[in-house]
Amino acid sequence: ETASKVEGSCLCGAVRLLTVGKPLMQIVCHCEDCRRWTGSLGQLSAILARDNCMITGKLVSFRKACGSSSARQCCAVCYSCVLNDQPGPPANLYHVCASMFDQEFRPAHHLFYGSRIMELQDDVPKWNNLPAELGGDSEIAVNTCSRWPPARPGTKGHCLCGAVRVVLHSKISPGLICYCKECQRWTGSLGRMAYKVKRDAFQLFGSCVAFYSSSICTSVRRCCATCYSCILTEQSDPDCDEVELCAGILQASFIAEEHVLRHESIMDIDFLPDSYHWQQEVEERSEERSEGHGSHIRAELSKAASTFDVVLETSGTQSVGLTLDLTAGAPCCVNRIDEGGLLQQWNSRCAADEVVRTLDCLTAVDGKGESTAALVAALQEAKASPKRLMLTFQRPAELLLTIKKGRMQLGLGLSFDHRVSRSACLRIEEVLNEGLVQRWNATAPLNQVIKPHDRIVSINGSADSSEKLKYHLGASQDLSISVLSFS
Repeated sequence: ETASKVEGSCLCGAVRLLTVGKPLMQIVCHCEDCRRWTGSLGQLSAILARDNCMITGKLVSFRKACGSSSARQCCAVCYSCVLNDQPGPPANLYHVCASMFDQEFRPAHHLFYGSRIMELQDDVPKWNNLPAELGGDSEIAVNTCSRWPPARPGTKGHCLCGAVRVVLHSKISPGLICYCKECQRWTGSLGRMAYKVKRDAFQLFGSCVAFYSSSICTSVRRCCATCYSCILTEQSDPDCDEVELCAGILQASFIAEEHVLRHESIMDIDFLPDSYHWQQEVEERSEERSEGHGSHIRAELSKAASTFDVVLETSGTQSVGLTLDLTAGAPCCVNRIDEGGLLQQWNSRCAADEVVRTLDCLTAVDGKGESTAALVAALQEAKASPKRLMLTFQRPAELLLTIKKGRMQLGLGLSFDHRVSRSACLRIEEVLNEGLVQRWNATAPLNQVIKPHDRIVSINGSADSSEKLKYHLGASQDLSISVLSFS
């Protein structure tokens, strides 16, 4: 009897895969790596012997430096997830994305179900990690609500390698699942699970690559430029202010309100009907806890951080005229600009936005800034011999915090920063547990987290003295605080 042959392809068709014979097993892997790589539920895998597979087309590969020895391979053109090359045991197997084939997918197991982001309702065994036949502990996962809270302001996420990171700033509505063939093949999963998000409602850090071609729509699909994890889709229309952010990269339970082209799904599956109600209850309880009996913090970025260069001609005799904060672990901030130094002369003739101020951070000398010790050594070298010296400074971001203390303490360890030649400045030494600021940090966007070494420079419009700043912190229930935030 002739063995059956099945052919599949990636989203764009540049990579094709011909298999001989049936898969050894079919599985759904919900582990965090598979979830972040696909940007969706996890990888739908057909486990095949390598000798029974013939692959044509160029692939790009990513292997994590630690924690996993498998190589994730994608199409080099459209970046679709193609296969997970497992070294074994057993060896000589490919975990091929089953969505490459236009065939019904019937999994034998749900693996690593403890890392799921959505509750599934089917008769397939669900394992906390692996079943015994695959080397696991045979522990069945309890099919209850997912362990992640729902997506909300402050929710963070990242791709498989961590090079691309995301922070949500606004509350988002329940998401969608698109089961179209393109989304199945791009993600290597059930389909594309996503949230519709306004561009100003989230921040994305890191570099993405894009695939523009589409047979049925004008969407652009973006993946991490390093590990090729699915990140988001967006319309090619520049006036469109909305993107669809892949839910699998977020550390949050997924709520699906819309199912698109469900008849094209290769997997017969339902979702637990009470998932959404559970998510609503979790969110309501979370909001109640965050209120802290009338206590709250709101923040806005009043000034973004900026970087500028200063070019000095050193003579070997005249001092640069710069005193720095060399505290271990702290930013290399300007404490004082000395009279008669080269830096003071620069300030007298440069543009207003290039004037060096106290609490600006020195980040590089002649393009080098590996450590504070390296910066100091480069400055000392410049003092010893004539040369052209380029100093790179970063001006810290400025946050405006609106605080109602209610029945909670701020939870800040503070000190008077007498080393800085500034009329008013409080240095944050520590963010204490169970304080209002610590609760804010737990859900705040990355660029609004309050950290040790940040400086409080005004309270309720007052910047009289450090002593008065500390007095206002203790005496006032309603506070408007300006904080210099160092990255």
